[in-house]
Amino acid sequence: VGSEMCIRDREDPDLRQQLEQALSTGLVSGRATMARPVLQRKVVEAKEAMTAVLRSEGYYAATMESRVLDQQTPVSVQVNVDPGRRYLLDTLRVQYLGAGASDAGLPRDFTTLGIEAGGPARTETVLDAEQRLLNYLPEIGYPLAKQLDRVVVVNHEAGSMSVTYQVDIGPRARFGPTRIDPMETIDIAYVESFVTWQAGDWFDRRQLDRLRTDLLATGLFESVSIRRDSELDADGELPIHLVLKEGHDVQRILGLALVMLTENLVESFLC
Repeated sequence: VGSEMCIRDREDPDLRQQLEQALSTGLVSGRATMARPVLQRKVVEAKEAMTAVLRSEGYYAATMESRVLDQQTPVSVQVNVDPGRRYLLDTLRVQYLGAGASDAGLPRDFTTLGIEAGGPARTETVLDAEQRLLNYLPEIGYPLAKQLDRVVVVNHEAGSMSVTYQVDIGPRARFGPTRIDPMETIDIAYVESFVTWQAGDWFDRRQLDRLRTDLLATGLFESVSIRRDSELDADGELPIHLVLKEGHDVQRILGLALVMLTENLVESFLC
């Protein structure tokens, strides 16, 4: 089954490509000899996929007309698309629920996260804002935050969209005790020297990420697993558990380091 698409008043190559792909994918399994009801059902499914594409790009008032040209061989489907106006993202809000919902340090709008309203109401923007929020909260002491819901309201009269993210913020957490599993060769004290926080400091996930990066950069470890408890302990802190797997070359690397240290000491003594 062939397909032809016409988009009215839009010079957007990316949008055209996405719509053409949705249309052709919906019809790809068709045959020129398929029964008309089957083909019509496929056209409906293809138009639904095209509608999803349009809405993901902010076109919530789009209209489509289709025709099945079955008097020719091969059979062809013609779809005319009028995207209409592109809706704008009016507001992005956060509604916090739970123990720390009233904390003053919580971001209440998305300018803190580098996202401002007023642009096209694209699905990608909505999801990006959500992910930035959930990534940011553990950096300011809320590692137990969970998204509960995302409420999207489309105002067709104004041509706009408003989004409210509902988040169970949980209590603000401090770092608890850090436990490191024993290793075969490397002393725990060596790993402890890389830890940049102390028990009682406000939790910041970036410090965990930095620790993992720094330990892997030594070349001594094949893997670094940093785990945190799923709830606060009796002191209101979040314990941290490190599990490290030594690399296959750990003996060679430590041997080279010892040789270099010895050479430096000898050189210093001779000078």
